[in-house]
Amino acid sequence: MYEFDHIKRMTNSIFRQLNCERFEVDGNLVGIDSRIKEVNLLLHMESNDVRIVGIYGIGEIGKTTIAKAS
Repeated sequence: MYEFDHIKRMTNSIFRQLNCERFEVDGNLVGIDSRIKEVNLLLHMESNDVRIVGIYGIGEIGKTTIAKAS
């Protein structure tokens, strides 16, 4: 089993225990393509290194949406 599968099982278990709902992002996002691209470049997904990117700002500007879409 891959590390991804373990992480997914753990997060699903935590969400169930906390009784939380997952935030799903569909493909109909408008005006954030450049920001998603920038986050993806920072994450450098083809690397095997661990990456952490902080996204901060005032409330309701789309931080969670950008993180989920990346």
